[in-house]
Amino acid sequence: KDSKITFDEFFESLKKEQGSEDMGETKAREVFEKLDADHDGVVDFKDFLGVVMAEKREYANQVAELFFTICDQDGDGFVLPEDLLKDLLGDKVQEADPGLDLLFKKADADGDGKLNRDEFKAFWELYATGLESTVR
Repeated sequence: KDSKITFDEFFESLKKEQGSEDMGETKAREVFEKLDADHDGVVDFKDFLGVVMAEKREYANQVAELFFTICDQDGDGFVLPEDLLKDLLGDKVQEADPGLDLLFKKADADGDGKLNRDEFKAFWELYATGLESTVR
């Protein structure tokens, strides 16, 4: 097999999996079109991987939003380095962590010494990427 799935194959598979709960061809086509990122009429591994990565980014974005709210203790819309260290490392913080300090400076696009929501998302992405690489 060629590791690609056409709409007809996709739709037949859905009908088999859902039995009597058929979502209908129109809805199935909408889903298929979202999966078919390059719009070539088939879904291949590259298309599938793109969807998975988009979902992962969306989840990471939601986590960043939640963590920003936690770190922004006074609700002013900014996170300071010391708040970030305290929230990430808890009671273990005795002095600034050079790695976190570097990530903070990279994410602080306007250089004002604090992170707004968008800058925090950039920080979180850098931080999460670093965590992933230490786990591998």
